[in-house]
Amino acid sequence: MLNSRGQKIDFVKKSVEDNKRFEEILCNYIFEKYHIKIIKHIDPFKHYDYSYNKIHKIEYKGLYYRLDEDRNIAIQNKNNNIKIDSVIIGKNKIAYYKIRQMKNPLLKFYLIYGFYTVENDKVKNIKYRYIDISDLDNIILTYPTMIFEKSKHYKINIKYLLELPENNLFN
Repeated sequence: MLNSRGQKIDFVKKSVEDNKRFEEILCNYIFEKYHIKIIKHIDPFKHYDYSYNKIHKIEYKGLYYRLDEDRNIAIQNKNNNIKIDSVIIGKNKIAYYKIRQMKNPLLKFYLIYGFYTVENDKVKNIKYRYIDISDLDNIILTYPTMIFEKSKHYKINIKYLLELPENNLFN
């Protein structure tokens, strides 16, 4: 069965469930690192997952890939032969963010990715990386698009993802 965008509903639901498992860990990490509480949005189909101070909007994705920072790739935990050099964000999300930002130019948008090193079905390590996508025109003009699960996405090379800064990310 497909959703309104032609995506497999089971795939979308599994993706949502997988990310829910690790969202609490992200919230705790942000709280410990910056002493701030990000607000989780309950609707699993909202375009972003969290907000802070009503201005900062955060999209979070957990990946069952371990990060190889030296080669700017991520390697799937179950199959070392499957590697990715990019992450993606839906073109429809960027369009939604653009509309929201036109209504409120103060809005800032972030993508945070959690790269999980998994052994024997247990998470051994999580490396968080992010990209500030608040300059939405730059995202639209700079990054190539691809189709994944019947939906267009922007493809962002892993080398552009940054470590979360020591100082507050949301300044």
